[in-house]
Amino acid sequence: FGDRGAPTSSAANLVAAVTGTRLFDNVRLMLRTAALPLGLCTVFYFVLARLHPLQAVDAALAQMLRENFRLSPWLLLPVVLMLALPFCKLEVRHAMLCSIACAFLLAVFLQGASVWETLRVCVFGYHPENAALARVFSGGGLVSMLPVAGIVLLSCTYSGIFDGTGMLDGVRTRVSALSERAGLFPAACVVSLASCAAFCNQTIGIVLTDALIAPAYAQKERAPEERAQDIENSVVLLAGVVPWCIACAAPLEMLGVGYGAVPFALFLYITPLCYLFTKRWFFKP
Repeated sequence: FGDRGAPTSSAANLVAAVTGTRLFDNVRLMLRTAALPLGLCTVFYFVLARLHPLQAVDAALAQMLRENFRLSPWLLLPVVLMLALPFCKLEVRHAMLCSIACAFLLAVFLQGASVWETLRVCVFGYHPENAALARVFSGGGLVSMLPVAGIVLLSCTYSGIFDGTGMLDGVRTRVSALSERAGLFPAACVVSLASCAAFCNQTIGIVLTDALIAPAYAQKERAPEERAQDIENSVVLLAGVVPWCIACAAPLEMLGVGYGAVPFALFLYITPLCYLFTKRWFFKP
């Protein structure tokens, strides 16, 4: 379920932090709210695949993988640990440490990399000399996360500046009025689209959306968990349908496709629509 439902997701952790809620409680409820959209998406892509079957499979990449790496089922172990341990109530950072340690050992003892080379990759990322492999595997490392950390810090700084100067007071009043007429979740969706369109960034969108809608939820005495779910089902997903937002533009650029692919990202907009009509099942109106 991507950003909204993965315990390791930076977006899910950020939403839990800004709303003051428990991550795993949010994840459990997000899995429930995603059940109907997942079923609809499965049917949609099944029909699409039947109407437009894949004509060819590129075997060259598989061959290059066999030539450059030692393929083994043991390589799945770090992924299994990363997925399973958080659901066993182990804190995400501890699960990540276990997964990283396991991957480090596999790189050294299974792939034959030196300890120094593996440490270098951990810090600066993996950049293979083979151009075809580089297009798929190049990247990663601690250094690559510095811009993300900077964006989070900048986003929280914006929120503090806006709160301290009262710049958003007028906007909050308008959002509260909109929530009275249309409802809390529709108002959250409008604010989400406006935030992502203005700042072109999902992280800033999350922080700004929470700052704008929180007073309306408090006024109606709604639980922080409801606000967290509304944010997860609005800004986290809708950032991917704004063409100039990084959450949309970066994947399209990586895949080498145009904006015509956005309508096929069904989960991004079918989930807010389903949640709009089924929210009363999860939270009392």
